[in-house]
Amino acid sequence: MLNLFRFVGFKHLQLRPGRTLLTTIGIALGIALYVAINIINRSTLSSFRENVNAVAGKATLVVSSAETGFPEGKLEIVSKTPGVEHAVPMVETRTYFAGRDSAHETVVVLGVDLLREQAVRTYKTTDEQVIDDPLVFLNQPDSIIITRTFAERHKLALDSVFELATAHGKKKFTVRGMLSPEGPAKAYGGAIAIMDIDGARMTFGKEEKLDRIDIITKSGAPVDDVLKDLQGRLGAGYSVERPDTQSENMERMVNSYQAMLTFFSTLALMVGLFLITNSVSIAVAERRREIGILRALGASRVGILALFLSEALAMGVVGAFAGAWLGRGLASILVGLVTRSIEIQYRTNIAASALKLETDQIVFTLLLGGLASVIAALWPSFRATRIEPIEAMRKKEVTDASEKPSFFQINRFGFYLGLCFATIGAISSSNEWAVDSQALQKVETIALMGGAALIGPRIVTFLLRAIQPLIAARASTVLRLSQDNLLRSPARTSGNVLTLMVGLMLVTLVAAVLASFKNTTSDWAKRAFLSDVLVSSNGRLISF
Repeated sequence: MLNLFRFVGFKHLQLRPGRTLLTTIGIALGIALYVAINIINRSTLSSFRENVNAVAGKATLVVSSAETGFPEGKLEIVSKTPGVEHAVPMVETRTYFAGRDSAHETVVVLGVDLLREQAVRTYKTTDEQVIDDPLVFLNQPDSIIITRTFAERHKLALDSVFELATAHGKKKFTVRGMLSPEGPAKAYGGAIAIMDIDGARMTFGKEEKLDRIDIITKSGAPVDDVLKDLQGRLGAGYSVERPDTQSENMERMVNSYQAMLTFFSTLALMVGLFLITNSVSIAVAERRREIGILRALGASRVGILALFLSEALAMGVVGAFAGAWLGRGLASILVGLVTRSIEIQYRTNIAASALKLETDQIVFTLLLGGLASVIAALWPSFRATRIEPIEAMRKKEVTDASEKPSFFQINRFGFYLGLCFATIGAISSSNEWAVDSQALQKVETIALMGGAALIGPRIVTFLLRAIQPLIAARASTVLRLSQDNLLRSPARTSGNVLTLMVGLMLVTLVAAVLASFKNTTSDWAKRAFLSDVLVSSNGRLISF
């Protein structure tokens, strides 16, 4: 088997460098997008976990409610609950940094109770203490602590003044301390600031309110029992969760978005697989005589099958390896666009900076590229094993009309099956009752895609035959020859049509998703703001 690939298969790949290169590039590009999305998804989820864990600190439970906050009187209820050792209040808000080069960068401001804060979170600095004079910090309502990462990014130092958007318009703040990128200062990529809780309430319009209460349970107290007790005491409208559960909830929140991106990247990979199938199909048609000679010399059907599959495997593995590293570079380009869209949609800061191509990803990518290429080449390779030596010896054109139907040559049954799929998808998409069912939406998507794949090639062939008289009467010789070539080889034409359809489907889906996002945002704005003119500060709209 190895010698067959070495002296026949590998030599054929060398003799067709253009086809081999284009097919390998097609696989590499599909794999690159798949890997890039996978890297970004991993980095995004890692950022979510880091944000939640860094801010939660030592807390075992977290109480939260609506974005507008909840009455601070609930703190006393939580503090008196059996099993609660420490209950630490916090005000958490998102605002805009108003620097020249900020491009409306968002900053998460934490309003903390300095007397209780140390029980839950530890803030570190390279100096001996975070702030020089705690009394000055508390007595000055413009006092704020920032991270060194944020300060270096915007060239700020101690006693520097900068502006943030607040509930009362733009307001100046003075840097009274800096944090090392450890603990809570690691969250949100360092775009985090600390204020006294009373000053934060006054500044961001949350007087007498809290956004969260971090709880440390007593040693030996069952956390689940304390959670249930707190939930019963606070009532509906309040969420009592473990920090890990918060992280999982945020991950589930973006699962649909990430699944959509993965679906798009899978479509791109399918284009490369169609190229593999086309390449092997053409190779089988071109090498009929070679196959007959090999069979006459004693090569078995299994050996012929292994020959063509090994060629596809070689292109798949090489394309996957190149695509993996190309995907790492592509991730660096796309990460800003993806994270920015998630930030806007889910109103949370993301610092997806750890873009790593892990060893397990490389191994999985190689397996995916190799296995998918083998599967894509399976049918044309199997057709090669059905060629008899005597039949192969007779002269036959590559595009002979007597060629047996291939995987891509859609027969009448497939056409009618495609019509059924398209009808099911059209009925589902036109009824409102299908919108609320995720299962029906998946069936609708599969039905429409399957219907288009089965119907498309047949429609193209029908149109080519329909315009044949017009082309024959008026078109140039080149155009007539082109049409005749397409009609003489329906198998190859169908394969090319399917490949083009998948590529166009990817472009259309992306355009449809963008249009959907724009329309959804526009509709929401029309329902939320009924007035003709709205006057407000950014600080009151930042959390919308």
